[in-house]
Amino acid sequence: MAQQIPCPRLPSNPKEGDFKYFIRQLENYFVIAKTDEDTKHSILMYALGQDGLNIYDGLDDPKDSYQCAIRQLHKYFGGKNI
Repeated sequence: MAQQIPCPRLPSNPKEGDFKYFIRQLENYFVIAKTDEDTKHSILMYALGQDGLNIYDGLDDPKDSYQCAIRQLHKYFGGKNI
């Protein structure tokens, strides 16, 4: 029986370093869980948690896909765009 891997979660009151670590963990989770592109955005919304969703809701559009959402989150946290 395969072991279930828990989805990473963005910590409360996240800082830039927290976000960078979270994205690395989330990308690894997608590989392990064999996540398709259509599901990544929904998993991201779940994994952001309450504080992350509050940040996400205040971001500029577009953010309707996983890649667009990640690009906007990177801008917010001061990281490089992907």
